[in-house]
Amino acid sequence: MWDELYAVGRVLVPIVFIVAGFQKLWDIGSVARTIASIEMLHRHLFNFMGPMGFAYLVAVIEIVGGSLVLIGVWTRFAALILLIYAAIVTFTLHDFWNMQGVARDGNQIHFLKNLSIMGALLMIAAAGAGRYSVDKK
Repeated sequence: MWDELYAVGRVLVPIVFIVAGFQKLWDIGSVARTIASIEMLHRHLFNFMGPMGFAYLVAVIEIVGGSLVLIGVWTRFAALILLIYAAIVTFTLHDFWNMQGVARDGNQIHFLKNLSIMGALLMIAAAGAGRYSVDKK
């Protein structure tokens, strides 16, 4: 029974990334504008790629990484990539400690939710894909 529960959990965790990735593709211009507004990226990444290229990269990381965890292919690697991505997004976009009022409250919830997701990704990275996965076959 534990193998089955683990498989369900491993399938549920990456859904948020897959859905968010497709939403980004459907509105890539908005994502690029948000990325362009992040000051830290101007210094480090915009010399390498512009906001639109970075927006596509983010969407691909979410869709491909989430799909790999979902089906259990290269699961540990994909979970670690998603963990790093989630940590960057969490500390860059949900810096509630620099906010006031409703924005602070909403971003604190997103920050804590993302910490929970990162915890689940750590467990998946540690335990691997589990019995019901392509990795196990």
